[in-house]
Amino acid sequence: MSQILARRLNQAGHSLFADYVSSTTRDEPPPVHLLYDGRYTDELPIELVVAPLPTDSKYDLGQSILTGVQQDSDVSKLLADPAVWPWLSLYHSSRTMPVRNGKRFIGKPHRHLITNSSDWAKYDHGHRHLVRGAVQCVMYFGIYARVLLADAGSASKAEENILSRKSGYPLAYMRNAAEAYYDIHYDADAGRAGRGANSTSRGGIIHFVRCLAQLDVNYDIVSLPAAKILELLPSDFRIRRQLS
Repeated sequence: MSQILARRLNQAGHSLFADYVSSTTRDEPPPVHLLYDGRYTDELPIELVVAPLPTDSKYDLGQSILTGVQQDSDVSKLLADPAVWPWLSLYHSSRTMPVRNGKRFIGKPHRHLITNSSDWAKYDHGHRHLVRGAVQCVMYFGIYARVLLADAGSASKAEENILSRKSGYPLAYMRNAAEAYYDIHYDADAGRAGRGANSTSRGGIIHFVRCLAQLDVNYDIVSLPAAKILELLPSDFRIRRQLS
């Protein structure tokens, strides 16, 4: 696979890409010609090496971006740059904009753009960007992110319910919680999350989040080991763990 240095969309490039992702589906392919055109892109202030993704795994997508950053100290700069993520979504458009029923599925614009409107400024929605969310998940949770991440063109219920919680008991940064959920729901034989990982029933992600909120009343769950979290959870989770 050929490797290149990532770039960032300038104002003109961002405007054209925003026009493209303004519709939920498209008949025409993504405007990949923007990626290397100096009229629409600028160089990044850091070195990020990218290559086409050989799989449809969102975990692999996040991992590939993190390993492509040449200096570890530059990861925080990358996360703070709103113009690189639209470029990365377009670069990986074969994964982030999959063809479904003969049309290119785009989804909501926030899957591809980092919106800087005043409404979004009140809360960090960056995790909803497909590529940035993958990077954030892998960065904080490592291999345990596999139970939260599905394919590169989607956001699972588990991913949204974990990454959206950044205050109080901040699940978005709690590796111990991700490890506990991984132990319950990851199917190692299949190499993916089990069927119950995104369930809204007992033992699923909504139940997991609510149980952690209850535990947080009496425990410092941020510092609890994953094994202790598993011990304190209701029997529904132990049963699911045994079945997985």
